[in-house]
Amino acid sequence: MNHNRNVPDNAVYLTSIAAGILCLVNLGSTFAFNIIVSLTLLTYMITIDCVLRKRLLGKELPSARRPLGRFGIPIDGSLFLYSGL
Repeated sequence: MNHNRNVPDNAVYLTSIAAGILCLVNLGSTFAFNIIVSLTLLTYMITIDCVLRKRLLGKELPSARRPLGRFGIPIDGSLFLYSGL
């Protein structure tokens, strides 16, 4: 963690390397790339679903730097629907 910039450097490096590898997969097989992207979208939808479910049940969420407040349910719901299209 780089405390001067408040950025996790290792996570940024790992994400950049993973994106580069995904670009190489796209050169070899578009079908494999589409499967990887679909799985990534599915994990994103699962995360949104978990947060939305907690909001709807009134359970407490972990503290956030910029909480959504009363707009959390509509934003999470629209993100979930948009991701599913």
